[in-house]
Amino acid sequence: MSQEIGKRLRAARKAVGLTQKDVAHKIGVTFGAVSQWELGGTTPKGGNLMKLAQLYNVTPESLVGDGKVTQHPSMSQSNVEGAPFPVRQGRVPVKGNAQLGPEGYFEAMSYPVEMGDGYIMIESSDVDAYGLRVVGNSMTPRIKHNEYVVIEPNHPYVAGDEVLICTTDGQCMIKTFIWLRDGQYRFDSINDDFDPLYLFEEDVERIHYVGAIAKPSRYSP
Repeated sequence: MSQEIGKRLRAARKAVGLTQKDVAHKIGVTFGAVSQWELGGTTPKGGNLMKLAQLYNVTPESLVGDGKVTQHPSMSQSNVEGAPFPVRQGRVPVKGNAQLGPEGYFEAMSYPVEMGDGYIMIESSDVDAYGLRVVGNSMTPRIKHNEYVVIEPNHPYVAGDEVLICTTDGQCMIKTFIWLRDGQYRFDSINDDFDPLYLFEEDVERIHYVGAIAKPSRYSP
């Protein structure tokens, strides 16, 4: 069955004219992972399966289900509706850089600095909101090199929200908050290839809500 799924994955990829390296880059996994999927050694699951389906313009079931290839409904029609509405223009100060390392950790981070480093032209209801420029590719495709994250320290967060976590030993990272139980946090990585992270409350210095991801074109000195 795995080899059959691998054949479907390979056929779907070729149908959209992509190489295995193209796919790996676009969905944020290794070339080896894509190769193993198509060889039948492993099967894509969860977020990676959804990304593949969207990239190939098919349903997930087409790839790992009954094998009937159907176009993904969201890809066959417009995904916008309604009239345009105005968006307020604000600005959020950029207060540092986040150098991304393995598993999304910030290997070097000025957090935050006294002097600002320009602004992100975006609206935020949090008066203490600040921006960080992300350097590195360990969080692609969700957050790309040279994009900005808007951090809102006064905004509450709930399960499923992306948050900035800084630990008492100086590590910082962006993860998805899952739960807090019996004094222990669980955070999931944006990249599905990494295992969940568990931290005790006493090991966490701060958790701040990630309000937005902004393109470099939104930056103003």
